[in-house]
Amino acid sequence: MELIKKLFHKMGKHAAMNLTLEDLAILSTSYNGYEREKAIALLDELKDPRALPLLLERLNDWVPAVKLRAETALFSLLVSSNAAYYVRLLPDFFHLKKRRRYDHNLLIEKIIIFLLREENRIHLINSIMAKNQKLAFIALRLCLQHKLLPIASLISLALKSKNIASIKDALPLIDQLSDKEFENLLNELIQQKFTPIIVKTIRRLESVSPGMITEIAAPLIFSKNQELRKLGRLHLALADIDAVIIYGNALVDPKSSLSKVNIALIESVELLKLDAMNILRDHTKHHSANIRRTALQQIAKLLGDEAKSFLWEGLLDEYSTVKNESARLCIKCGVNFTPKELIGLYEQQSNQFLLNPILRLAKKNGKWPRLSVLLHILPKFPGNPEGLKQINSEIHQWNHSYNAGSAQPSNEDIAELEHLAVKNSTLITTENWKLLQFTFDTLVR
Repeated sequence: MELIKKLFHKMGKHAAMNLTLEDLAILSTSYNGYEREKAIALLDELKDPRALPLLLERLNDWVPAVKLRAETALFSLLVSSNAAYYVRLLPDFFHLKKRRRYDHNLLIEKIIIFLLREENRIHLINSIMAKNQKLAFIALRLCLQHKLLPIASLISLALKSKNIASIKDALPLIDQLSDKEFENLLNELIQQKFTPIIVKTIRRLESVSPGMITEIAAPLIFSKNQELRKLGRLHLALADIDAVIIYGNALVDPKSSLSKVNIALIESVELLKLDAMNILRDHTKHHSANIRRTALQQIAKLLGDEAKSFLWEGLLDEYSTVKNESARLCIKCGVNFTPKELIGLYEQQSNQFLLNPILRLAKKNGKWPRLSVLLHILPKFPGNPEGLKQINSEIHQWNHSYNAGSAQPSNEDIAELEHLAVKNSTLITTENWKLLQFTFDTLVR
C-alpha cells in the first residue's frame, strides 16, 4: 500500500509521462477501485500492446466502472500492428467464458472478427503449430471454422492434432474435397480411430472409388467399434464375401492376435447364435484370460441362468479378472449358488482372489445364509490380516443392512451359527462379537 501511495504522489500533473508500465501494473492492483480505474486510464494513454495482459485481468474486475474502462482500452488497441499480441492471448480471452461475473461473449466475438481480417489472419495460421497447446487448439479450430487454409491442408492438420473437437470440425469438410485431394488423404483418413471419420470416408469411397471399399472394409470387421464392424460386414456382403468364414478362420488360426480372437468370439454369438456354443466352449479353456472372460460373457448372453456350470468353472479360474467377471455374470443372469455350494467352492480353491467373488455372491443368498457363508470361510484366514479385516467388514455390513430384516432362522440354523461364532471368536472383532451375541440372544427359540 505504501508503494502505491508513493506512485500516485509521483504522478503529478503529467502522470503518463512520469509513470512506467511497471508502475501502472502495480497501481492496477490497488484495493481502491478509483485508483485501479485511474491506472487503466493511464495504460490506455500509453497505447502499449504490452499492457494487454493487465487490461485483460481487469475485464473481470468486481467494480463495473473499472471493467468498462479496461474494455474501452482493449478496443482502442485493436489495430493490425497489435494483432500478434491478441493472438498470443487468445487462451486467456477464451478463459473469460468460464467467468460468471460478466458476459464476455460479445468482446471475444469482436476480437475474433478483428483477427479474421485479411491482414491479421496470418498470425492465426502461424499459431497452429505454437508450442502452447491451448493456443494451437484455438487457432486450428478458428482456421477450420472459417476455412483460412486449403481444405485438404486443414483436414490433414486436424487429423494430426488428434483433438476430437478439431476432428469434428473437419468432418463436414471431407465432402468438399476434390476426388484427387480425397485420394491423397485416404491413408490418413482410414487410420483414424474416430468412428465418424471412417464412416464418412467409406461413404465417400462409394462414389469416388468403389473398387477399394472391399480392401478397406475387410479390417473393419475386427474393429472394437460395433458400428464399424457392421459397416465392414455390409460391404463385404455386397462383394459376396462371408464375414462368418473370416471370423471362423480367426478363431482357429494360431497366428491370430488376441484382439481378433476376442472380436471373433463376440461376433460368433451375433451371427451364429446357438451354433456358436461349441466354439465358445473350446475358448473357455484358452490360454489367454481375456479370451476366457469374453467366452464366458458370450455364453452367459446365450444361455442366461442356464450358464451356471460354465460360470462355476470361471469362478475357479486362476486369474482374478475371470473370477470377478464370472461373479458379475452370475448376478446379472440370476444364477444363484446355495451357501453350501459357495462354501464348497471356497474349500475347493482357498485363495484371496476368490474371496471377493464369494462375498458378492453371498449377498444374493439372503440374511442368514449370508452370515453362514461368512462364518464358514472366516477360519481360512488365521494368518491373513487383510482377509480377516475384509470378512469382519462384511459381518459389520451384514448387521446394519441385513439384520434389520424380520426373517428368522430355524433352531438348527441358530445352533450352527452360534457354534461357528464361538469357534471363531478369536478371529472376530470385539464390536462384531458383541453384535452377534446380541443377535443370538434376541432370537426366538
